[in-house]
Amino acid sequence: RLTRKGLRGPDLRAGLPPRLQRNQHTWTSWPKKKNTSIYGFITYMRILSSNYRKAPQTVVDDVAIPEDFGDFSLAKTIRIIEDRVSDDVTEDHLQDDIMPSAGDEMEAQIRFLKAKLRVMQEELNRLAYECNRKDDENSTLSSKLKDLEEEKARLQRTTNVQQTQVEKQRALAEESSRKCEGLQQQVAALQKVLELLAKYYL
Repeated sequence: RLTRKGLRGPDLRAGLPPRLQRNQHTWTSWPKKKNTSIYGFITYMRILSSNYRKAPQTVVDDVAIPEDFGDFSLAKTIRIIEDRVSDDVTEDHLQDDIMPSAGDEMEAQIRFLKAKLRVMQEELNRLAYECNRKDDENSTLSSKLKDLEEEKARLQRTTNVQQTQVEKQRALAEESSRKCEGLQQQVAALQKVLELLAKYYL
C-alpha cells in the first residue's frame, strides 16, 4: 500500500531509466511539508504516473517482481483515492497511511453517532417544547376551571338566597290566603245578620 514514505515492496527503480532513478522527488522522498493536503498527494501521484508512462520500456528481463505486485495500477490507485475523497476533506484528515484504515472507520462511526445524537437532541427539544406547550394549556384550563367553579359557587349562593325568599313569599301567601278565608267567613256571617235584621224590622 502507499504511504508518505513511498512504496512498500521491491525497489522498482532498477528497471527504470537513469533519469527516473535519479529523480529523488519522484521516488525517494515525499515532500516534508507537514499537513500536506490530499489533493496535493493526488497531483503528485498523477505526475508520477505520467512520468512512468513517458519512460521508455527498458526494463531488464531478469528483474524480480513479486506476484502480488503484478496487478498494481497507479492510475487505479489514484482513482480509488479520488473516489474516497469528499468535498469536506481538510489537511488534518491525511494521516500517515493514505489508504482507508481503522481510524477512518472510527471517524465515520463517530460522525454517524454525532449525527444520530443531533437528531435525538432535536427530537428531545421538540418533545420538551410540546411538554411546555401542554403545561401552558393545562395551566390555562386549570385557571378557567377555577373561575368556573367560583362562578358556580356564586350562582349557588344566589340560588339559595332566592330559594329562601321564595319560601318566605309562599309562607306569606298561605297566611294571606288563610286571612282572606277568615274575612270571607266573617262577611258571610254579617250578611246573614243583616238579612235577619231586615226581616225583623220589616
